[in-house]
Amino acid sequence: MSEQPKLLIEKAMADEISWDQVGCQAPHCDARILHAPGECDTCDLEEMKALHVERELVGVNYTGHSDRPFPCPVDKARAADNYNAWGGNRPTKYEDCGDCGKQISSNYPHFCPPTMN
Repeated sequence: MSEQPKLLIEKAMADEISWDQVGCQAPHCDARILHAPGECDTCDLEEMKALHVERELVGVNYTGHSDRPFPCPVDKARAADNYNAWGGNRPTKYEDCGDCGKQISSNYPHFCPPTMN
């Protein structure tokens, strides 16, 4: 990132730049979504740590929260029912499938692969 994270987020909050320009790969389809630590396995990935640090520095809420000075950009723009309608935006929790052992999420349908006999 060429600018300080705080400055980039302030520009994005003011709609001066796109959230995609803030500097990190977004964890969800809507780049404005970032779930609080512990709520979403995708947002908790090490690669997303910079996004968490940026929100903490500036005081931007996590998606669905209202305990910080600035609203989450997606909560400011759309209702939760609207952005949660798409599975790729919902908090993701992975678990092992008891039958095939694959990592699965309740956000997406899972079918165990056929076994070869």
